[in-house]
Amino acid sequence: MSQRASNYVQLIKFAILRRKIGLIQRIGVVAVVLGMVFISFLIVYSENGLKDLLALYRQEERICETNRQLGAENRKLVRQVKRLKQDMDYIEHLARHELGMAGREELVFKSRKNRLPQKEHHETSHP
Repeated sequence: MSQRASNYVQLIKFAILRRKIGLIQRIGVVAVVLGMVFISFLIVYSENGLKDLLALYRQEERICETNRQLGAENRKLVRQVKRLKQDMDYIEHLARHELGMAGREELVFKSRKNRLPQKEHHETSHP
């Protein structure tokens, strides 16, 4: 074989080797990208993944809001208990408005308009 043919064969071998290396590199890049996609999928959708983490953050927000509401309600009840123990005017107000009670020296008038209609009872004869 001549020098020229030998160079040509080596050039062809080099081109084939370069194509193989390029193919291997492309396969490697595709494998890395697929691996990254798979790992990302696991991070987002697996148990204790990002999806669950976001759900836990939402649940924490709901619980914190419920705690704030219950705290406000507790403070209101503490004030009300304190008033029931100490404030006679408040007790009188509740007795009058919530229980419909009257004071010692007060007269209560009832209107006939506010009464419920009574059912009329007719005697019927049975055979």
